[in-house]
Amino acid sequence: DPQSRPRLYARMGVIGGLGVTVGTQLGAILIKVDFAAVCLASTIAYLVIFLVNWFGLPSMKVSMGPVGSRAGLSMALHDRDFVSFLLILTGYWFAWTQFSLTITLAATDIAGTDSAVAWIYAVNTAITVGLGLFLPRLLERWCAPIDLLAWGTLVLSIGLAAIGFAQDTMTVLIAAAIFSIGVVIARPGQETVTANLADPAARGTYFGVAALSLAVGGGLGNLFGGIAYDAGRDHDLQVAPWLFFAAVGLAAAAGIRLNRQRFGVIREHRPPPGPSPHGEPARQGKAASPAEHLAGIAPRPLPGSKAADRTSAANKPIA
Repeated sequence: DPQSRPRLYARMGVIGGLGVTVGTQLGAILIKVDFAAVCLASTIAYLVIFLVNWFGLPSMKVSMGPVGSRAGLSMALHDRDFVSFLLILTGYWFAWTQFSLTITLAATDIAGTDSAVAWIYAVNTAITVGLGLFLPRLLERWCAPIDLLAWGTLVLSIGLAAIGFAQDTMTVLIAAAIFSIGVVIARPGQETVTANLADPAARGTYFGVAALSLAVGGGLGNLFGGIAYDAGRDHDLQVAPWLFFAAVGLAAAAGIRLNRQRFGVIREHRPPPGPSPHGEPARQGKAASPAEHLAGIAPRPLPGSKAADRTSAANKPIA
């Protein structure tokens, strides 16, 4: 159900935040014993997750059409709106990955202790658990999922810029809190927009292709994030890397906002058009794309858009 997706993904974010907290705190304790203990605990955790997924998760059908993997992959890669969304989303993932890399490095350098990493994750967890459900649910009264993604990306970019001006541990934690609030706002929007843009006939394949955005954006974020951080420290330009990270995030937020109408549609499964019950030919509207024709879907315009207003007016009964 498209209406319940934002809350579902918000709950998933809270659960994921709890997992990150438990993992980082346990890792901080075990690293004092031995690095091998950290590796062993991580191996056991992944093994347990594998067994739970294999035996505990039910077999469910995520697609609504007889589309194979190859056909679904071709549909996703030839879907211009979806691919454009993923390209812009790489900027979001680029900024997002800085939390686990450069933000923790900055916290350690400024605080002068490795314990600052645990403090950063504690702040992130407090915000994720405390606001992860409440804040997106509050904002969805006024914002569509695409708006949550855009505004959340903007907020986390502000948090990245604030790190560059942090002078002590408290200001670093405040900047990390701003970043975490942005992630809380953006996460359910990002997942929901991906699901809404996915072709129902090949939704699983679409999500698989969407993971490439995280792989590319996250990989570039880790690579250039580390390079920029080291270069800024070596040349006494501590603020420059953070302005660079923030600029990438701001560019992604602007791209998402400028394409609001394009990325804000909801693709729904609909039966192919046929004759009306009275024998009249079906009304012809805008031609569907090849993927939409194959899947029998039609895009729903973004609430509040001109297209939505025209659709609402057309559906009103004639007095």
